[in-house]
Amino acid sequence: TDDYRYYPRTLELDKQLLHQQGVDYLFIPEHQEMYPDDYQIQVSETGDIGNQLEGEHRPGHFTGMLTIVLKHLNVIRPTHSYYGEKDYQQLLLIQKMARALFLPGTIVGCPTIRSDTGLALSSRNNRLSDESREKASKLPVVLRDSLTVDDAYERLTALGFKVDYVCDRWERRLAAVWLDSVRLIDNIALDKLGKLETSV
Repeated sequence: TDDYRYYPRTLELDKQLLHQQGVDYLFIPEHQEMYPDDYQIQVSETGDIGNQLEGEHRPGHFTGMLTIVLKHLNVIRPTHSYYGEKDYQQLLLIQKMARALFLPGTIVGCPTIRSDTGLALSSRNNRLSDESREKASKLPVVLRDSLTVDDAYERLTALGFKVDYVCDRWERRLAAVWLDSVRLIDNIALDKLGKLETSV
């Protein structure tokens, strides 16, 4: 897809940032090392988590994600593995896979890191214009401030977002939208709804 094709790849910058954080090792395998079977063996979830929302709008995405995460966990064998809550559905699937396959180590969910404007940090944000970045910061505000998902959908559409979905699942309000041909996702814990520092 275009979203994947244009996803920012900033390896050198990533290396610099990791060095600044005192990271000791960086695992960067070649494609053939991780897929010697040419992707013939895959991991899929056939339950009720992966077949909706991101799974519906990005067919095959979660199969690819679970497959490579399992490979990484098997190769690296970490005691703890950390995943951001911004991709909340992805986090749930990784936790489910770890339980189902009796994987060692602990899967840790990390709170979403946001900019000063409230926008969830993502490499995709680099593709937004300054004007669109300002508009994108309204996404979490609308999710928190709307009484219902229908209200949130209407408000986001009125602001110029193309909305893939807004829904309440897993004690979260989750959304995926498009802006400047950039796909953004975010979610807010339901117990945080209405607790605003800014407004639209």
